[in-house]
Amino acid sequence: MTAGQNFDIPDEMTMLETFGVEPVEARPEDTYWCYKFTDANHITLKLSWNIIEKSLQITVSATDHTIAIISREGDLNLTPITYKDGLGLEGEFCDGGKNTTIRIRVQPDIRVGWYTLAND
Repeated sequence: MTAGQNFDIPDEMTMLETFGVEPVEARPEDTYWCYKFTDANHITLKLSWNIIEKSLQITVSATDHTIAIISREGDLNLTPITYKDGLGLEGEFCDGGKNTTIRIRVQPDIRVGWYTLAND
């Protein structure tokens, strides 16, 4: 894991060992990394983060047409996870009494879940 202040994300070696991918773009001097995954249905997920800015961006597209862009800044813990039938990442943003859970499945098919609940 690569850690900034309250921003923990997988490092390049973890991404390579877990998912078999290298970054499509990396600017270590700017603490920016970008990964790309494409499934059998030609859905593409572009996942990028910047440690200094504490930002995460997800772009989902199909045959070069953007379907969704999701981005968030703040404290994040993002961890690779093995599901019964695939691989992905899970994480949580914590921000002012609200927690946002992120579930990103990249193998065998791409799925993204983004859930925000208020803590009372």
